[in-house]
This record gives sequence, structure tokens and C-alpha cells, in this order.
Amino acid sequence: MKNTLWIFGDSLATGYNSFVPNCLYPKEIWWSHQLAEKLGMDCINTAGSGNDRFQILTKWLTNWNDIKEGDIVIYQIGFKDRYNLQPLNINALDLPYELMKDKKLENYYDGEYGFSLFNKVVLGWGKNIKIYFWNVYEDWSEYEACPNKLLSPNGNKSLWEKYLWLDESLWIFQDGREDRHFNETGHSIIAESFYKQITNE
Repeated sequence: MKNTLWIFGDSLATGYNSFVPNCLYPKEIWWSHQLAEKLGMDCINTAGSGNDRFQILTKWLTNWNDIKEGDIVIYQIGFKDRYNLQPLNINALDLPYELMKDKKLENYYDGEYGFSLFNKVVLGWGKNIKIYFWNVYEDWSEYEACPNKLLSPNGNKSLWEKYLWLDESLWIFQDGREDRHFNETGHSIIAESFYKQITNE
């Protein structure tokens, strides 16, 4: 029986492509499934489009009892400025400015439902399972305690200046329109980069 590669994150951890049916590439294209094949593992990808940090954490809490010894976890630190109001799934950035200007909601998420909770239930989990972390945002500061950081293919931790980890040629373009998610080549490059980092090649 194979061990499992577990993925937690948002659309960047999936095969999202707004220009194809169902907005998803076939799973064999996703970097997560390519990586699992390279590692000789099954893949369970819990990531979802638009997930904020708390939703990613909720997926973790839903699945953590099923993660077993020998499995590998890749946990994406979600976007800092994305807040979906639970349980309504309303993006807080769509709310009137008056509700956001004092940043009470941001403090709430970065406090009780921010790093402190993450620190308890992810970093303080206690199981002997290898967890790797990746972050498409430029700021690792509040999550600097995370071990096993996966770097971008160009070796940087701070990647937001170009929006994604990869060169623009690896974004999705169609008919002059841009979808800032990985194209097929981008998925392959990420899978190979993560494989080398995980196996120390």
C-alpha cells in the first residue's frame, strides 16, 4: 500500500485554469499529482479555489487523523489579504470599506484564527510526519517558525514581486487574456523543483 502526498492550499495548489472546462486541468497535469508520481505515492489534494488561511486550516483539521506515518504533507500558507467570512464564504475584500478600515477583521484572523491557532494545530501537531511549507506571498515574517520551507524554482522565498513563483511565460495566456495560474510547463517545473527539494537531490 502506497503512502500519500497530502496537499493543503488554494487554487495555486490545484490545476486551476479559467479557460478550460470546469476551470481545471486534468489531474495528471497538476503539479501535485506529478510530484506524487515522482515520489511513488498516492495524492490527496484538499486545496480549493479561493481558500483563505482559515479554510486551509479547516481542511487540515478535517483530514489530519487520516494522515499516517510515511505520508508527506505540503501546506500552502494562503494569501494574507484574503478573508472569507465563515460560514458565509463571503470575501471580506468585497465588503464596504467602512467595515474594513479599522482592520478589526484582519486582526481577528491574524490573532485567534491566525498564526496562534496554526501554531497549535499544525506546527504543534505532534505526529512524526514530514510537513513542507510554501508561501506565494512575499512575507514569511509571521510564519518564519515554519520548518522545511519549499523555495521557488528560482531559489527565492520572496516571490510576490512577479505575482507568482515563475516567469510570466509559465502563466496561462489565451487569446490575449491572462490567468495568473500555472500553465502545463509551470506545473511540471514546480513538480520537479519540489521533488528535488524533498529528496535532497
